[in-house]
Amino acid sequence: KYLTVMPSAGRSGPLGVHSGETERGNAVRVSPNPGDGGFTIDLNWATEETVHITISNVAGMKIKDWSAATVKDGTVSIPVQIDVASGVYVLSVEGIDYRYVTKVVVER
Repeated sequence: KYLTVMPSAGRSGPLGVHSGETERGNAVRVSPNPGDGGFTIDLNWATEETVHITISNVAGMKIKDWSAATVKDGTVSIPVQIDVASGVYVLSVEGIDYRYVTKVVVER
């Protein structure tokens, strides 16, 4: 199931995360979650753009940080491996008008 990223007002307003599709059709799916540190981020984007992806610990320290290109009306699957201790981590996917934030649980 995809979680859909809702626009935040000028990137400073409250973030909404809902299931379904936005009017622009942007969606993010992370699986498996929880997992062992290996997971896939599926970006289903309505437009071509470069998104910024960050994984941080709950204290805000960046674990992994990179950019990825989306395709218009298509899905890009990004395999990710993080070598970290068991715990909760924060995944952020930020595009031009959208920001998606969720927790990723690692169980070793």
